[in-house]
Amino acid sequence: MATIEQNLGLCGLDKSDIELYLFLAKTGRQNVGRIEQASSFSRATVYNSLQRLEKHDLVEKNREGRSVFYSITHPQHLSLLAEYKKQEMELLTHDMKKHIEHLTGTYNLTLGKPGVRFYEGEEGAKEVLQDTLQARGEIFAYVNMDIVEAYVKRLNERYMAERKRHGKVKKIILPDTSAAKNFVKKIDDKLTQVKLISKTVCPFETSLQIYNDKISYLTVYKKNLLTFVITHPGIANMQKALFSFMWQHLPSPSR
Repeated sequence: MATIEQNLGLCGLDKSDIELYLFLAKTGRQNVGRIEQASSFSRATVYNSLQRLEKHDLVEKNREGRSVFYSITHPQHLSLLAEYKKQEMELLTHDMKKHIEHLTGTYNLTLGKPGVRFYEGEEGAKEVLQDTLQARGEIFAYVNMDIVEAYVKRLNERYMAERKRHGKVKKIILPDTSAAKNFVKKIDDKLTQVKLISKTVCPFETSLQIYNDKISYLTVYKKNLLTFVITHPGIANMQKALFSFMWQHLPSPSR
């Protein structure tokens, strides 16, 4: 079993915080002068530690005339500190997984392998859409507007507004549905170009975006929103060629 000093250190307290906290726990209420005498730290360090301990609700101060006394709060507050640290570590673990996914894709590219990243939920879709704003040229996309309307309507509206601010041109091929036709009617800028394809000839349900050396897929599986990003120049160039061929042979929609 770890000592209390070790556990307090794991909760983010430094050496002076731990020493002063345990001193007050043993001796009760004390003023700064007495605390300084009993410790090996300077007055400035003592004040800084007491402020940090107050911030964590581990110490409280009381004034009596011109004197200020410090004492520990109920030890139960230590469990709150541990819980906060636990949540902080869970957030760190979550963020680190994202960093690992990104670095894995980059690492694979250095080995000549396609870089692949995977995301779940709306936050993942948002991250991928934001990445398309780094496109060095036109963005090509196959989009299923029914899925967009059902799962990421507001996110897509915010993304479109931001894409316009960045001046990014996007060519989109849509299955010819009522949702797609409504989308075409609402287009009011030259940055968004759309062509429709028969939903019986090409009834795709996955949205795909092609830009730079990347291809992103957005799909729904068992009502879960999933996004994949593949980074590989050869694969991206092939998809760009296929898209361009299809784009050339599709008629422009009537407004």
